[in-house]
Amino acid sequence: MGFLTPAFARAQEASFDCLKAAAPIELLICSDPDLIVLDGSLGSAFEASQARLPAEKRAAALTEQRAWLAQRLTRCEIPSRGDEISPSLRWRAAPCLDELYRARLSALGAPAAPTPQPPNGVAEAGFIHPACLWSLVEQDPETGMAARVPIAACTLGNRHIPVTETDDGGWSAESASDGYPIWLSYRILGKVASGGDAAVISYNSGGSGHFSEIYVLRRAASPDHKDTMLTGEIIGGGGDRCNGGIDQAKLLDANTLQVDFNVTPQDLLSEADEDMANDNIDALAFCAICCTGTVRRTIDVTSKNEKTISATVVELVSDDADMDEDEGAQKCFDGLIHKAAPTLPHTFSLADLKALAASFSKTCLKTEHP
Repeated sequence: MGFLTPAFARAQEASFDCLKAAAPIELLICSDPDLIVLDGSLGSAFEASQARLPAEKRAAALTEQRAWLAQRLTRCEIPSRGDEISPSLRWRAAPCLDELYRARLSALGAPAAPTPQPPNGVAEAGFIHPACLWSLVEQDPETGMAARVPIAACTLGNRHIPVTETDDGGWSAESASDGYPIWLSYRILGKVASGGDAAVISYNSGGSGHFSEIYVLRRAASPDHKDTMLTGEIIGGGGDRCNGGIDQAKLLDANTLQVDFNVTPQDLLSEADEDMANDNIDALAFCAICCTGTVRRTIDVTSKNEKTISATVVELVSDDADMDEDEGAQKCFDGLIHKAAPTLPHTFSLADLKALAASFSKTCLKTEHP
C-alpha cells in the first residue's frame, strides 16, 4: 500500500505573487517549475547585485534590468496580453526563457544550478515527457473531444524540465499550478491487443491528493506526417490514495489487466455488499489515509468490465492509537478480521469477504444500526 510519490523539493517562489499573475509571461512562469525557480533566483540575484554596486551606478543597473525584462517578450515571442497560454506558445517560449534566465543569472554573478543529466531512456526515440500527459488527464470525456498531443513537439518544448526515473521503472516530472508544485508520473505496462500501450498515470494537481488511473496510450501520425499524435483512453479509474488508488498493476495478457486497488474498511465492506455499505456509510473508516489493504480486480481492456478476484488485508485501522473510543463498529469489524486471520497480511477470496460482511451485519450493526 505504498504511495510512490516523487521526491521533489517544494518549488521556490517567483519574484512576484503568482496568485496575481495576469500577463502571459507571468502565467507562463507560474505554470512552469523551472521558470519559477529561475525567476525567483533572478529577483534575489539582482537585489544582491544592486547592494554591491556604488549608489551612483544603481539607477543605470535598474534601467538595464528593466530593459532585459522587456526584451524577454520579443526574444521569446511572448504576447504582452492574453489570459491563456496555448501549448504551442508554451513549448516555444519556456525553453527560450530558460536559456535567457540562465544567461542573465550568470551575468549577475549568480549562475543557476545546471539542469540534471537526464536518465537513460529519455533520449530514446518516441520518449514521452511526463508533462505531455497532463492534457490527457485533464480532458473531459463527456465532451467527446479527445486530447491530441504532438509527442515530439511537446517533449522538445519541455526539455528544460528535468525527468526522473521512479522506483517502479516509470518516469516523473514536476510541474506547477499558480506557482505551487504539482507532479505527474507514468509507467508503461505493455502492449494491448487493440493497439497502444497500457499505462498507469499517477499525479498530484494540488493539495494532498495523489490520484492514479490506467490509460491506453495510442500513437498515430499527425495529418502532415511531421509528428506523432498521442491520445489516451481511460480504462480504469483509480482514486486518491486509500480511496481506490492503484497499488500495483500488470498485464496478464494483451487484453486483461490485473490491478490492486488500495481500500479503506468501508471500501472493503462495499466490495462484499454494496447495499449494506451504502446503508451504513458512517460505520467504518473511509478517509484517504485509512488504508486497510487492497482489492485485486481484473479489467477487460476492450469492454472495461471489472471482476473482483480477492482482497488482502494488510493492517487493522483500529490498531491506530488515535482512533476514537466511540468507533465501535470499526473495532468490531477489525475483530472479525482478526478472528478469521490472526496473522496479517491475509488474502480473502470474494466468498470469504462476503461471509465476513454477513458476520459484520449480524455482530456489529445490530445495536448501532437497529
